[in-house]
Amino acid sequence: MERESAGAPQGNGDVQAPAGSGTGGSGGSGAPANGSNTQANGGSGSGSGAAVDPPKNNSAVTVTIPAGSSGEKIAQILVDAGVVSSKSDFTTAVANAKADTKLKAGTFSIPAGASVADIVAIITK
Repeated sequence: MERESAGAPQGNGDVQAPAGSGTGGSGGSGAPANGSNTQANGGSGSGSGAAVDPPKNNSAVTVTIPAGSSGEKIAQILVDAGVVSSKSDFTTAVANAKADTKLKAGTFSIPAGASVADIVAIITK
């Protein structure tokens, strides 16, 4: 006779919700729920960040990087837009590509599912 194991249902557990809305600032960060790796960003922010258009049908995210933005600032904009999971992922990819001085200001369309290396390539063209 087989015995079923008790406990929470098993699943992917790695889910990330889109970033909260704000006037160019960063949204608040939620805590994982029920012991899973679920991360939700919410709340509203304010500040002098860049404009971010939320994805319409998951095809792309439009991100605007203001002139004079540092690599750290660009990393935060990308995290807030939900296209990069962490600032360190982006800054590491920039360093690996030797693109520190090639980052550009402007409005960029980031395709859904783009890798961090793809995103670095997009904003250094």
